[in-house]
Amino acid sequence: MYVLNERYSLKSIDDLDFRKEYKSESKKQKNKFVLICEKRKSILLINKTIFDFLALFVNGNTLTGAIEEYSQKINCTHNDIENQFSSFFHKMCKKDILTEKQEKILHHNKQNIKNGEIVKGYSVIDLIVNKSNTEIYKVKTDKGKIAVFKLVHYNKFDKRSEYIDAVSSLKKEYDLLRKLTAHSNIVNPINYISCNNFECLVLDFVQGINLGIFIRESNFIKSYEEKMLVIKSLLKTMALLHNEDILHGDIHASNFIIFNNIITIIDFGHSQRSLPNEDEVLKKGGVVCYMPPERLNEFDIFKKFKGNSTFFSEVYQIGILLYMLLYEKEPFKGLTYRILTKKIIYEEPYFNTHTPKGEKISNDIIRFVKKAISKNPIERYSSAQEMYNYWKEH
Repeated sequence: MYVLNERYSLKSIDDLDFRKEYKSESKKQKNKFVLICEKRKSILLINKTIFDFLALFVNGNTLTGAIEEYSQKINCTHNDIENQFSSFFHKMCKKDILTEKQEKILHHNKQNIKNGEIVKGYSVIDLIVNKSNTEIYKVKTDKGKIAVFKLVHYNKFDKRSEYIDAVSSLKKEYDLLRKLTAHSNIVNPINYISCNNFECLVLDFVQGINLGIFIRESNFIKSYEEKMLVIKSLLKTMALLHNEDILHGDIHASNFIIFNNIITIIDFGHSQRSLPNEDEVLKKGGVVCYMPPERLNEFDIFKKFKGNSTFFSEVYQIGILLYMLLYEKEPFKGLTYRILTKKIIYEEPYFNTHTPKGEKISNDIIRFVKKAISKNPIERYSSAQEMYNYWKEH
């Protein structure tokens, strides 16, 4: 018996609340159904045939039963569609979209630690974010200091091996952060906790808002001069990492916290040395709209990213953040993964000479950002350190 993985859901495209700039684009789509993946926060356009076939597994079904039901629905024989549908079924199983129905009840989205619970001397105040593999809690020490739990719980994983991998990644993040404690622009680790069903990284609570909110909400940005201060702080922060020969691995606006125009970088779950150990498992983090063209798989929606982070790829991602700070929007937009990747790979972004508030942007700054997001990696700056040095000198 197989079932549609609980992390996926099926909907009509008309049921989705698209951002204003995507509404007209969504109406032009021939495929009027979507497969939503909660884990990756992604939406995949699918045709009616795929929608109807996957819908047969929402409450559980066998391959034979599903083929029988579908053949009756379209008025053909079992043999007419068996080979085609068997192949598609096994592909969906391989991608973990269809899974064997289990008796074990999983708790991917459940809050596993209750508010008010005491964990190793820390009092849990509230759940901040519940991600697919981790839970982020606001906690308080016995001395009243506010801190953060980054917690990996066994209940979130289908397989024990997945839990072990997540714990290994969390320990690696802790070890890396301990080597960076001298830098005030990098979140500070306090402790590491191991319990029966979970492990937890304890971090300083970073006051402020994430850079994505700062960019989207115009009331947070007061002037062009303020943007320049934020850009300088962002470049300085990333230069600290690259100067330590460390790649963050997951650069996007939500992983930067801003307070009084000072940037602090968080979430080092995908970080690694630029030259890792030969047996080290590499993490391929990243959000599509920040990905450089050389790391995008244009035609494979299930394996979106190729290769690993490099200084050149992170320079590109920093450049995207600078563009967003200047223009308060992304340089590339697209309703679907394929539309967006094509724009990133083949199109050049538009550089206005003025900010949305009408402030003049210097030609030097436009050239600076253009170089950072060049399609050709070797035409970019070699690292964030080179970017920061150039910024200070000019």
